[in-house]
Amino acid sequence: MSRAWLLAWAAALGAACAACAAAPALDPSRPVRIAVRASESTREISTLSYKGGFETKTLLYETLVKRGPDGRIAPALAQSWRFEQDGRQCVMELRRNARFHDGAPVTAEAVREHFQRWVGLPEHDWLACNRHILAVRAEGPGTLRIVTDEPLALLPDLCAINPCAIRAPSTLDFEGNFVKPVGSGPFAWDGSDEDGKVLHYTLRQRPGKDGLALSRIDLGRFVNEGPDVPVDELLAGRLDLVADSWRERIPRERLAALRADSRVTVLESAGSSVISLGFRTEGGPCASQALRALVRGALRRSELIGRAELGCADECFAFAAPSVRAWPAGLKTFEATRPQPPAAGPALRLLARGDSDYQPALARAIAAQLREVKLPVDVILLRGEALSQALESGAFDMRIESTWGVPYDPDISLNFRFGPPLGHPSSDNPPVWGQDGRLTELVTAAQHEWDEGRRERLYGRIQERIDELVLLVPLYVPRRFAVLRADLPAPQLDNDLYRIDAASVAPSSIVRQP
Repeated sequence: MSRAWLLAWAAALGAACAACAAAPALDPSRPVRIAVRASESTREISTLSYKGGFETKTLLYETLVKRGPDGRIAPALAQSWRFEQDGRQCVMELRRNARFHDGAPVTAEAVREHFQRWVGLPEHDWLACNRHILAVRAEGPGTLRIVTDEPLALLPDLCAINPCAIRAPSTLDFEGNFVKPVGSGPFAWDGSDEDGKVLHYTLRQRPGKDGLALSRIDLGRFVNEGPDVPVDELLAGRLDLVADSWRERIPRERLAALRADSRVTVLESAGSSVISLGFRTEGGPCASQALRALVRGALRRSELIGRAELGCADECFAFAAPSVRAWPAGLKTFEATRPQPPAAGPALRLLARGDSDYQPALARAIAAQLREVKLPVDVILLRGEALSQALESGAFDMRIESTWGVPYDPDISLNFRFGPPLGHPSSDNPPVWGQDGRLTELVTAAQHEWDEGRRERLYGRIQERIDELVLLVPLYVPRRFAVLRADLPAPQLDNDLYRIDAASVAPSSIVRQP
C-alpha cells in the first residue's frame, strides 16, 4: 500500500487535515478510518479461507463461543451449552433473535451447513477437533448438537476464527460460489475500494428518533509498509485509529511522544501473547536439563523487557499470560544452588527472526545475560525461507517463540507446542525438536477433557511439568496499545489480539426510513 492511495482516499472522503493541525471536529457522516494489517488478498473475506486478515473477519462474523475477559469460555452465538454422553456430544442453544446481516435468522440449520463445509478437510487439521467430529445436527430452529467420536475439549477449538466463525448461507450463490461476506457480527459488509485496500463496514444500531442510526467505519489495509506508516498517517489526519493486533505493533519508541501529543489519545491494556525462550532438547547442549536450569536462573526479565520492549510488557512465568486467569502462575523462584556451567564447548545458537521489531534486541539481551554466567551464545538472525529451514532442520539450540494469544491461548497454542502431532504443517510452528512423553500425555488428556473445571486442574499439572523439566522459559507478555484521535470515544481494549472494538468509536448518523 502506497501513500498515494491513502492521499486519494482521504481526498475522496474530504476529511484530510494538515499534519500539524489539531484533529478536525467529529463528523458523524464520515466513516471512522481504522488501520489493519492484512498481507493477503481481501477479495474473499471468508472464515473458510486463511487470507484477508483477522480484524476484517471478526467485525463481520461470530464464533459459537469466545474467550471472555478472564480467558475462559464465554457465550457468543451460542448462549448456552451442555455436554452429554460423557463428553461425546455437545448441545448448544443459539442466541435468541440472532440474525445475519441479510435479515435471515441464525438457525441451527445454517450453522450445521457452515460446519459441513469445513469439518474433515485436511487444511483444518491444525484444530484437534477436526478429525473427531462425526456429525453436526440441527434439532429445532435454535438447538445444535455436535457429536464426536470420543470425549473432546470441543469449545476451545470453536473459538478459532478460521474456520469456526459462522457464515450465512447467502455468502454463496446456488452453485456454491462466493458472493459477498455475510455474517452476524457487529458490522455488515459495505463493499471495498482501491482493489481491496479500503474496506467499508456499517454498524446497524438501535433505531433513532427519525430513522435508523448507522455507524460507518473504513478499514485501511496495510500490506508491506513498516510499523511507522500507520502512525504517521494517523498524525496526518488520514487515519483515526491504530491498535496493536496479532500482526500490528505500534512502535514502542514512539509512545512517549504520542502520549504528549494533544491530537491523539493513547490507550493501554494487558496483552495475551507470551514471549518465551524455547530449547532444542533433542540432542545438542540443551538436551541437558541442568543447562536449561542454568539458563532459566540467569535471565532477568525486567532488564529484557527494558531492552526489547522499552518497558511496555509484563513479566510472565507461565505458558499462558496472567490475563488468561484459567491458567496457573508458573514457578517464580528457582533452585537455590545454580548448576555449574558446562565445560568449554561451542557457543549456544540462539535463533531469532531478523525482521521482527523486538526479537533481535531480545536475543542480544538474552545472550548478554547468559555470557555473565560463562555461557557463550551466538545470536543468529534469519528471515523468510532461511528461518523456516533453520527451524525445520533443528539448526539451533535455543529460539525465541511466542504463543498466539487470546482466543487461541491457552488450549490451541498448548496443543501445537506440547501436544501430539496434529497432522498439519505450519510455518509458525515448526518441529519442537524434543518432547517429553509425560507432558504429551497431560496435554492429550486436556484435549479430551470436556469439563472446563477439570481441564483447569490439568493446566496446573502441565505447568508443573514444564517448570520441573525447564522445557520452556516464559519471559514476558507485551502490553497492548491503541492510538486514536483525541475527539473519538475510547474503545474497549482487551487482551483479544484479533478484534477491534470499532462500534464504540464510530459516530452515528440518522438515516430516514421509508
